[in-house]
Amino acid sequence: MSGTFARTFPDGQAIPARDPRMRLVINPGWLVKLRWAAVIGQILTISIVGWGFRIPLAYTPLLVIIAIIAATNVAFHLWCHRMGRQPLVAQRASRVESVLGSLLLLDLCLLTGLLYYSGGAENPFVLFYLVNLALSAVLLRPLWAWTLTFLATAAMRMLIAFHVPFPVARDELIPTPFGELSGAQLVGLGQLVAVATAATVITYFVTRLTRDQARLEQELRTIDQRRARSEKLEALGALAGGAAHELASPLSTIAVVVKELSRRVANNPAPSELTDDLQLIREEVDRCRTILNRMAADAGEVSGEGVSLVSPDELLEEILSGLRLRARVQKTLGPGVEQARLWIPKVALAQALRGLVQNALDASGSTGVVTLSAEIAGKRLRLVCRDQGVGMPAEVLARAGEPFYTTKGVGRGMGLGLFLARSVVDRLGGSLDLKSVAEEGTTATVQIPLTSENRG
Repeated sequence: MSGTFARTFPDGQAIPARDPRMRLVINPGWLVKLRWAAVIGQILTISIVGWGFRIPLAYTPLLVIIAIIAATNVAFHLWCHRMGRQPLVAQRASRVESVLGSLLLLDLCLLTGLLYYSGGAENPFVLFYLVNLALSAVLLRPLWAWTLTFLATAAMRMLIAFHVPFPVARDELIPTPFGELSGAQLVGLGQLVAVATAATVITYFVTRLTRDQARLEQELRTIDQRRARSEKLEALGALAGGAAHELASPLSTIAVVVKELSRRVANNPAPSELTDDLQLIREEVDRCRTILNRMAADAGEVSGEGVSLVSPDELLEEILSGLRLRARVQKTLGPGVEQARLWIPKVALAQALRGLVQNALDASGSTGVVTLSAEIAGKRLRLVCRDQGVGMPAEVLARAGEPFYTTKGVGRGMGLGLFLARSVVDRLGGSLDLKSVAEEGTTATVQIPLTSENRG
């Protein structure tokens, strides 16, 4: 049952910690195993008491009850397997909790039946009511847990008054592998085994469930933190794009005025200093335009572009088509890549990933070669871009992807390319990872879901 429920949550859908779906995502496999362990333990106990100690028991009803436990456990296993094929959040919380609550209620009733036919409240294994109640307290909401507690108390009261007596008197001697034991000593031995078993089960499974739930809650907190950070960074990117568009208008006005002044100066004698100043203004305006154009291009996707069915090779060609130094990029396609398809906004994604390749070209110097490869990794396309640069120090790698953080010289980059590439890839359900080794270069790995996963 390992891995029955995938730990994936759609964007924007958080599951509260006390939601039963949250507890099921930890994996119900341990609950299935616990019930199988109960079946095996019950069969062993009946075998030891009945055939080992030669104490007559009501074998037929006891074995029927054990068979019911086994059959319902098979049904629960199949239910878990079927639900594991669907997104967990698609299941109603009330339905999930009803299944768990009904299962624990059934276990309580079946345990009562076993005790009824084997001595009632005097049976040492009556302690297993505590196991059932501990599980209900951890797995279910308080209403269910308190209801089961009330029913367990009522069942205990019934067993005190009604049960099939244990067929051995307290002072009767019984031959055992440990010598002759009285009925009272046999009960004492059973109590020791019951306490040890119940305590072990409660301690092991409750601590394991608590630990797994704490780990899952930490994972969810991490996801929330990443989402919040991504939203903040996207806001900064939008701010950069908006600033680029807003500043472009006054710069255009300045350019027009400078052009008019230059025309007038050309028709009338003027000091050389004025001509030099006008030329400097024109150069600085052009420089500002270049920076703003880069900001506008980096800060957003192509407006209004829809998704389309694209082959990986078409995506790579679109990435390479906008590069000035395309000849220095070696493209390779792995087995099966030509048959794969992606459901993506091609131009927007290519524009975002083109920045990765351009960074690799910049890092590789004037003669270094960049390799860009595509391969199939399960249900995803993996794009790997490797440069021949000197790599990034750990402190630079840690900050790579932050908006406006760049190690390039003034005017050569705004520090938005990597941030926006990761943002676009994340929105498609993919991932972008960077690895860098000193003197060995940097590797950027992008993974994008294939058609079956990101069509919706």
